[in-house]
Amino acid sequence: MQKDLFNSAFLLSLIFGACVSPKENHSVKDSETTKSEPCFIKQELVSIDDDELMFEYKDISLEIRPYDSLPYVLNLYSLEYPIDIDLTGSSVNFWNFKCNEKAVFLIEGDSYYSSIFYAYYLINEKLYYLGDMSVEQPNVEDEGVFEKDFKISQTDNQFEIVSFLNGNVYDTVTFKEMHLIEHN
Repeated sequence: MQKDLFNSAFLLSLIFGACVSPKENHSVKDSETTKSEPCFIKQELVSIDDDELMFEYKDISLEIRPYDSLPYVLNLYSLEYPIDIDLTGSSVNFWNFKCNEKAVFLIEGDSYYSSIFYAYYLINEKLYYLGDMSVEQPNVEDEGVFEKDFKISQTDNQFEIVSFLNGNVYDTVTFKEMHLIEHN
C-alpha cells in the first residue's frame, strides 16, 4: 500500500509539474554581455590649471609637478607618488576613468603628431604603473586633429585599453603586469 501511495504521489507530481509555468531562464549570452561591458567610466573634468598642471574632478584633485630625483610627482589625495615619465615639449592632458573604488589614469603628453599615454591604476591608495601606449596622427595637417577616446576594461590583474580616433578604433593595448609605486 505504501508503494501504491508513493507511485500515485510520484505520478501526481509529474502531472502537476508539467502544468507549472517554467521559470525565466537567463542565458549565458546575457551574463557574458554584462560581464564584458567596461566598468571604467570616463570622469568629467571640473577645472584645470594648465600652468600648475592641476586637474580637478568631482571626487579627486590631481597635481603633476617636478620632483627632486625624478622628472615628476603625482599628488593624489595628499599622497605623493614619484612617476618617471617624460612630458618634455608636450602639452599635458589627464584622463580619469573610475570603476567603483578603483581608477585608471592616463597622463597624456600631447605633441603635434602623436601622444604618449602613461597608464596608472589606483586602488586603496596604492598606485600601480601599467605601462605606456601611443596614439599617432601623422597626417594632422591634411586631416585635422582627431578626437581621442578610450574604453577600459579589467579582468583580474589584466587591463585592456582600446583607443579611438574620431569614434573609430585606433588600437587595443593589453597590460598584463602592474608595478607598485610607493607614495612618499
